[in-house]
Amino acid sequence: MVPRPATLVRYAVLGSLVCALVAHAATGSPPGAAGTKKRAAAGRPATRKAPAPARNTRRPAQIAHDALDFEDQGLYARALEQLRALRPLVPPDGDLELATALDEARVGLVDSATARLATPLMDAATRDTLPTDRFRTYGAQRDPVLVDGRFDGWHWYVWRARAELALRRGRWDAVVADARRCIAARPASGKEYLLLAVAEGRLGHDADAAEAAHRAATLDTGLPEALYLDGLWAWRAGRRAEAQSRFRAAVATDPGYQPAGIALVRSRLAGVAPDSLPAAFLTGGRQAAMITSPVGPKIEQFVQLDHPAIIGHKVDPVVPDSLKKYFARFNLPVWVLVDENGRVVTSEIGWFDPAVVPVSVVADLVGDLPFWTFVPAQVAGMPRRVWVDLLYQFPL
Repeated sequence: MVPRPATLVRYAVLGSLVCALVAHAATGSPPGAAGTKKRAAAGRPATRKAPAPARNTRRPAQIAHDALDFEDQGLYARALEQLRALRPLVPPDGDLELATALDEARVGLVDSATARLATPLMDAATRDTLPTDRFRTYGAQRDPVLVDGRFDGWHWYVWRARAELALRRGRWDAVVADARRCIAARPASGKEYLLLAVAEGRLGHDADAAEAAHRAATLDTGLPEALYLDGLWAWRAGRRAEAQSRFRAAVATDPGYQPAGIALVRSRLAGVAPDSLPAAFLTGGRQAAMITSPVGPKIEQFVQLDHPAIIGHKVDPVVPDSLKKYFARFNLPVWVLVDENGRVVTSEIGWFDPAVVPVSVVADLVGDLPFWTFVPAQVAGMPRRVWVDLLYQFPL
């Protein structure tokens, strides 16, 4: 029987399919796959590899310089980015870790800053046996110390930063321990005793707190927070006249310091209980003297001035004849924070040996500084708050 044409067609198609299946078995590709792949390849762009991360081509010294440049402008978050980029590129460095922790604290990363200051590297920095010529603040040109792989700074910075951060976290026992180490490093500084007084008061250690507050107010009568706290303890002890004298002195130093003004009024009212003890260290513009605070400027920051601040009027302490021999060849480094109106906001003194130079005369100078006046510094034609660096020679 002769097959019909339609049957022949079906046989032909079936034969083609069989051939295709044989070819698939040999090549592993389904029928029509090659053409499909070619069309697909022609219809889509070629796949590109993800670009490799851009390498940081700046040298470590340049990164350190850029970080400090941002700090000088008060841009602590930007500075922190640079310091974090620098850390993998240099050997472990105590100054770099400290700078990173300070900027972390200034942008509110208190826990991170606290942890960074508690590492074995920073513990070693606190135990570093330093010659007294390293008992000094960081300067504006401090880039090299961030990249040399050793701790070049002053261990006081670590203790002070730890104390300030512990205060912000309400860890009063830690504040006391760290503040006492600050006092060992700077025994003539009223601010260190003020830190201790605040923490001891919060712990309920009344006698130690009152003693530290009185010491703070004696060493720095230009510190209204210390005068106020000393007055509070006098008020609590029933010595209202002494308390009011301290409150008046605090107001005279800073008329805008409200706690002292309010306490002066309240302490005159019969039957009124003393104010509660403060939990703050420095307040207002004086927070610029806190190394972990974002309030600036900081002593180490560089500001390009059109005109520097110039002393207009100064008050010198009287050096008793019996003490003049100690000051014959002594010049004291002093930093004075001068505001836009030429008024002194706060001051810092350089390290000196209390066994060689009488502290009482230096304290008189520190107490006189708030009553100095300046022609304010200018930047771009506008008054600018700046630290003024002095090398003070006592009048003999």
